[in-house]
Amino acid sequence: MVGFMNKVTAALLPAAPEAILDWIFSTLLQAYSLVFTLMGIPFLCIITTTMYNLYFSPLAKVLGPWYTTIPGFWLNLKLITRDRTRSVYELHRKYGPFVRISPDQVAIADVPSARTVHSVIDTFSKLIWLKDIFRGLDTMVRIIDYHEYVPRRKALGPGFSNTNLKVMEPILHKNIDTFNLKVKTELEEKGKIEIYYWLELAITNILGVCYGKDFGLIDIGGHDDFIKSLFTALFTYTARGKTPFIGLVEYLLSYIPHSELQWLINSNNRLTARGLEYVTSRFKPERWENPTKAMETALMPFGGLSRLCPAKNLAMMKLRLIAAKVVKECGDMTPADSCTDESLGFEELTALLPKTHKCEFQRKLPVPMAAR
Repeated sequence: MVGFMNKVTAALLPAAPEAILDWIFSTLLQAYSLVFTLMGIPFLCIITTTMYNLYFSPLAKVLGPWYTTIPGFWLNLKLITRDRTRSVYELHRKYGPFVRISPDQVAIADVPSARTVHSVIDTFSKLIWLKDIFRGLDTMVRIIDYHEYVPRRKALGPGFSNTNLKVMEPILHKNIDTFNLKVKTELEEKGKIEIYYWLELAITNILGVCYGKDFGLIDIGGHDDFIKSLFTALFTYTARGKTPFIGLVEYLLSYIPHSELQWLINSNNRLTARGLEYVTSRFKPERWENPTKAMETALMPFGGLSRLCPAKNLAMMKLRLIAAKVVKECGDMTPADSCTDESLGFEELTALLPKTHKCEFQRKLPVPMAAR
């Protein structure tokens, strides 16, 4: 390496005095050493932290693959590939109901333990990085301390009780009727409809109405700027919670004068200004035709007792009304040929979504006379 550096320096400055060449060579060598030292420090930190996580951490005795102890590696990789839920499920199949999935996280696939975690005693706090990913928004989601959370939950809860939601029912009917009209119109015009997209618009618009803002998403057939900012912010929130040094990255990117990049970074600010285990890899709703007590106990789509989603009753009301009205008024629909078990396999982003982000329906084909 030294001989190579001498040849390079001599080639660039053949007539320079020997003292200058020595100075240039020495400076380049120091810079070279500094670069490799700086590159080695993060690598050494990762190795040291991994060894601690693997052998000395309080979670060292929890079963799991060794590579989940590498800081910010395995979970981030599965987040990028949108395959976290299925991958964690596979680890449970291999290691049992308790499996380590990161240096400081354990996944639980044991119903009594999961209910203990979500009990009203709430001895298990929420993840501390929730404060960082939702910074700028004063919302219940980012409250870590249970005693701080309880008063807000009690204040908000009555508004979503079944009694009070009766007042909202006419508004829900209006939105769902508009949704059904769009579905029927598109079916008549095109013979096929991408119902997932229209359901997303309808449900998002109903949520907005409940908080005092009708965005008119079903009428315009798309998202307005606020809703686009909302979905973009959900993406950035996820990145904040899963990406090391994301704060520094956001700070550096904020100085790049690119309109689309700045729109992405400032999605959180626009929101602030406007104000606001039962694992299965198959879509098989018929499993709930005759659910067992164990299945009902294990089902916690709205969280547990200590952090139960306040909008649970609203969500169930929407699902019941949409299902009933769609079946009654659009009963001639059937899944399109593109709607297969493979297309309905899920991927994980900020929620579980169909892999194709589509769920197409078409009109039922008439049954031939000979087949009747």
